[in-house]
Amino acid sequence: MADSVPQDATAATNDLAPMFRRMLVLMEEQNKMIAEQGTTLKSHGTMLETLKTDALKKKFARSTYMGRTQEGSCGEDEGEGG
Repeated sequence: MADSVPQDATAATNDLAPMFRRMLVLMEEQNKMIAEQGTTLKSHGTMLETLKTDALKKKFARSTYMGRTQEGSCGEDEGEGG
């Protein structure tokens, strides 16, 4: 009777081994996908930062230009045009 316990345990282990191998393969695939997603997120973050910087530059340039024309620039630009 004592001999049947190790046989049952061996049978259970043999049944579970393919499932564990499959689980490991799936985990490896998942890790690859997560790494790719991280790379994509970093890339998109860089692009968003660039867009934000460009938008702020344009806004700053426009507000500075409008501020000069509203206050008057002591005729600096007016005399050059003719």
